[in-house]
Amino acid sequence: MLPRRIRPRTKPTHLIDGDPDSRSLERVRGSVLGVTGATGAPGRTFLAINLALSLRVAGMSVALVDADPHLGAVAVQLDLAEDRSLVYLAHESALHTVDDELVSRHLQTSFGLDVLTGRTVAGLDELVPGSLLSDVVRLLRLHYDAVVLDVGALDCLAAQSTALMCQMLVWVVVPTKLGTDLLDRTLSGPFTSPVRPRPSLAVVNRLGNAALREVDSSLRRRYGMAVAAAIPDNSRACTDAENQARPAALGGPLSRPLLRCAHVVGLALARLAEDPAHAVGEVRSQFDAQLHSEGAL
Repeated sequence: MLPRRIRPRTKPTHLIDGDPDSRSLERVRGSVLGVTGATGAPGRTFLAINLALSLRVAGMSVALVDADPHLGAVAVQLDLAEDRSLVYLAHESALHTVDDELVSRHLQTSFGLDVLTGRTVAGLDELVPGSLLSDVVRLLRLHYDAVVLDVGALDCLAAQSTALMCQMLVWVVVPTKLGTDLLDRTLSGPFTSPVRPRPSLAVVNRLGNAALREVDSSLRRRYGMAVAAAIPDNSRACTDAENQARPAALGGPLSRPLLRCAHVVGLALARLAEDPAHAVGEVRSQFDAQLHSEGAL
C-alpha cells in the first residue's frame, strides 16, 4: 500500500541561498506541479527530476510521474526498470481496480524519490488514457505533499489534459533565439490557450551570456510569466549526471541553483494553497527584491 512508502520527514539537509524562509515547505499537501515547455529539448525532464528530488531534500514527500505522452525519458535518466511504469499499469488496469496497491506496485525509488516512469517507446501514448492518469494523480495526492508531473511539450491534446490537472505549471525556457521562437509557437498553438490561466512560473535553463534581468523582462512582457530561477549553462555537469544516472541536484556546479529553484517553487506552492491569487505575484516580488545577478547563480 502507498502509505508504507512514505518516509518520516526530515529536516532540510541543505540551506538554499542561506537563510531559508521561516514557513516550512511541509505545509503543502497534495499539490500537483507540472513541468512543461516548448517542443524540442529545453530540459523539461532534467528539471522535473531535479525539482522533485530537491523538494524531497527540502523535507517534502514527493512523487514524480513521467506523463510525457510521446516518449518519456525519466526511466533512462534515472536508470530505472522499464517493466514498471504507466504503460504496464495501464495493462493491469484492464483486469484490476486502479487503487493504492496497483499504483504502489509500479512505483520505483531513486535517491529517496518515488517515481512512476512513463512511455519508453514512441507511439505508446494511446495506451495510457487521460482518465487513468487522472486516477493515478488523485491517489498520489492523498499520500504525498507534492506530485510532480513531467508533462512534456504542449503540442497535443494528451499533454493539454495533463497540464489541466496541475495547480501550477513551471515552464522551462532556453534564452536563445531558437528557444524563444519555439516557445512562441507553443504558446500560440491550439493546445495552450486553455492552460494559460493556470498559475505559471518560468525557469530559465542553460542561461549563458544572456542577461537575466533582460530575460525576465522579456518573459513578463511577452507571456506574463515571472522567472522563478535560472540554471546556468553547464553541459558537462548535465552529461555527467546523465551518465552516472545521478541527479545534478545531489552535487556539482548545478546543485545550488537547482536547490534554490526548488525552494522558490516550493514556497509558491505553499502560497498557492493559502492564497491562490497572490502565489505567483509574491514570487515575482521576491525575484524583484533579490534579482539574481549572474554572479549569484
